[in-house]
Amino acid sequence: MTDFLSRLFAARPRRLLLSQLLAAEPGLASAFAWKANRLPEELPDPLWLHLGCGENVLDGFLNLDFLPHDARVAEWDLLDPWPAPWPRPASGAFSEDTLEHFFLAEQLYILCELNGALAPGAVARTLMPSFARLLEYCRGFSPRPEEFLHATFGVETEADAVNAGMRFSGHRWLHDDASLAHLARLAGFEAVKTTCTQSTVPFLSNRNLRAEEGSAAFAHDLVKRRGLARSSIEPARLEGIEVLETVGEAIAFAKLRDAASCIVYRLPRAVRADGIACVNARGANLSSFREHSLKRLVFRGAWGEGAWALDETLKSKACMNLAMPAAVALACGGADRLVEEIVLEPGRPGDRVTIGPLELFAYEPAPG
Repeated sequence: MTDFLSRLFAARPRRLLLSQLLAAEPGLASAFAWKANRLPEELPDPLWLHLGCGENVLDGFLNLDFLPHDARVAEWDLLDPWPAPWPRPASGAFSEDTLEHFFLAEQLYILCELNGALAPGAVARTLMPSFARLLEYCRGFSPRPEEFLHATFGVETEADAVNAGMRFSGHRWLHDDASLAHLARLAGFEAVKTTCTQSTVPFLSNRNLRAEEGSAAFAHDLVKRRGLARSSIEPARLEGIEVLETVGEAIAFAKLRDAASCIVYRLPRAVRADGIACVNARGANLSSFREHSLKRLVFRGAWGEGAWALDETLKSKACMNLAMPAAVALACGGADRLVEEIVLEPGRPGDRVTIGPLELFAYEPAPG
């Protein structure tokens, strides 16, 4: 009997496959995978988008949320690929208490995708907490019994109050007027400051849950001024990588073989560094959770190559490997450098990774 039990419970080597994880623990596996967002068959006409609607479902809008609460809401993950092209341009968009739940580069990615959904000149109305108003509220903080942050979180100092306010209810990145205007400009928008109640577009006015009084909320109309060309580029080659299987929507699951393992993306045509609005080499590392500087993006051209270290802590979804315009220009050593290839170095030998396309958003020529 002892020999039988020994054989029965003896350790058996198993090959880790993402498909098994997707079948057994889809919630866990979804952290390393993705799926394309899909529009409902019937769309409102005109088409107005409501991003991250939660329970605030608005009539006359296509209400989108990653956790739909009822049949009027379409499931939509803002960090999964959006449709391209859209069946028809949207007339405008509305979001409140949504964008701040993503890190800065993820916010840029969302706005770049939104740019592709909107008609020229359309408005993406954005309401969120103000970093400047938070600082003003926390200045000279005193832990009084009736004070919200003290009574709710036990906050006792000014700096701790700022940190608690920054992270309250899952906030990841707050803005003031200047920083939001800068982010909007990177995605082809002009930020027009408004009150929380009144938009420059009458249809988007009086939609707010919060006003300036008694909250940190502030509002802007982001007007689409410049279009973006979105490209989804499959890997040209894999170096030092063994593909174990392909799952879902062409997601490769692979093992890194050596220290030089990388995924090479060849751009259809060379793009100036300052012509890139946002780039995402989609894929996750399933093996390492302790390294904050695990990956690099490498930009190559006739001038040579330059790398940008990615910070694994500045992402809310593991498969996002994002670079903003400043990162691209710094890595290339100049805004005028032509980029012909982008390479993702995804980890260390032995690591298991998912591999997807490179999503590139490039500026279209300025009007006029």
